[in-house]
Amino acid sequence: MTQRIVAVRNQAVLQYLYDTGVINSLDPVIPYPTIEQVRGKRVFGDISHALAAYAESVTVLELQVPRKWQRVGLRRGMIEWARPRLRTYRVTRV
Repeated sequence: MTQRIVAVRNQAVLQYLYDTGVINSLDPVIPYPTIEQVRGKRVFGDISHALAAYAESVTVLELQVPRKWQRVGLRRGMIEWARPRLRTYRVTRV
C-alpha cells in the first residue's frame, strides 16, 4: 500500500479531512514537504506542480469560496457552505 502524507496548513481544512474520514491520525501532517517526503506517495493538500510531479497522486479539496470570505480566515463551519469537492491528480513532468 502506498504511503500517504498530508500537506495542509489550514487547520479548518485539516479538521474537515479528519472529520470526513479522508485522512486519519496515522497519516503524517507535513505542512511544507520536500521532494523526498512526497516521492511516490499519495499527497493530500495543495503543493506546487513541480513538487506534485514526484508524488504518486495529489488530492486537493476544491472550495467555491465567496469573494467576501477571501480576506477572512477560513473556519471549519464555512467549508460545507463552500461546496467542498475532493479531486485527485497525477502530475507528469514533460
